[in-house]
Amino acid sequence: MTTVFNADAAVHLIGKNDGIGLSVINDVIGFEKNVSVGLNYSWRTKVGKGLLGTGVSIGLMNKNLNLDMTDANRWSDLPDFNLSDPALPKGEVSGVLADLGIGFYYQCKKFELAVSARHLNQPTLSFDESGLYSLRRHYYMSGSYTLQTANERVEVLPSFFFKSDATTWQADFNVIIQFEKRLWGGIGYRVKDAIIVTAGAELWNGIKFGYSYDISTSSLSRYNAGSHEFFIAYSILLNKKRTHKYRSVRFL
Repeated sequence: MTTVFNADAAVHLIGKNDGIGLSVINDVIGFEKNVSVGLNYSWRTKVGKGLLGTGVSIGLMNKNLNLDMTDANRWSDLPDFNLSDPALPKGEVSGVLADLGIGFYYQCKKFELAVSARHLNQPTLSFDESGLYSLRRHYYMSGSYTLQTANERVEVLPSFFFKSDATTWQADFNVIIQFEKRLWGGIGYRVKDAIIVTAGAELWNGIKFGYSYDISTSSLSRYNAGSHEFFIAYSILLNKKRTHKYRSVRFL
């Protein structure tokens, strides 16, 4: 189970086109519980017919492994379950890692492209003499294009998302149909992994919410019934003179 909270705002710390953000991620999987907190700073400059955004992130990750026998009993019925691996710490252990990231975002009238990297410093945590944990550098790329239909109120938004740690990779391809920029629904495909169905809406009071369901197409489909994702977002208008609306490719 993963819970993500993001907040960002224009602050004009150095210039007129900069802002700060906060990101908090709580990720629980098996014996692991990871909590990450990141502070982000970004700025925009005009390049050609579009805007180039640059961002940096400085954060901390608290990693917790709980392999005490009370918790391990939940997994004892799994095949080949064994806690005798010498690389696994005994009992409950935790540690803190420093994490750095950078990203670039280019936006034109109808086209958006973003590239970024996390864990630039590839930090390593030593739990004890036998157990090491390191964060491999991850690379991300995403993009979208807006296709206007004959009906001015309807837009088609194809997009993609690609990520890799230079050893393995994952790619998503999506198509969203959007009505009056407030209602949307669509379908996507994650290569060799899942079919994704998504829908959402933006209310007149500015609250945006959405839901997506991943239908597994890999061998893991024998062990789960898919996964659910919910999100809710709200933009607070701090400057009444501002009229430009920003969209995130994450929600396309």
